[in-house]
Amino acid sequence: MNPTIKPKQTFSEFLSQRLTTKERSQIVFLTFGLIAILALAFMVKAEFGALIAIVVGLVLLVTYFYIRGLWLKSLNR
Repeated sequence: MNPTIKPKQTFSEFLSQRLTTKERSQIVFLTFGLIAILALAFMVKAEFGALIAIVVGLVLLVTYFYIRGLWLKSLNR
């Protein structure tokens, strides 16, 4: 008799599940922070473009690894 293997949760299923209020607020904060940085990038002169690109890249990396960490944590629950 083989035990039933539960399929692992996909990333889209993780995003559609209920997150805690703290996790949801942190994702919203990171998203609005990214939008604010992108809006700032369009308002400043071109000489700041490289700096803004570096900051946007760092914010994207932090957001990605934060959400990925939450997802991996949910797989271990």
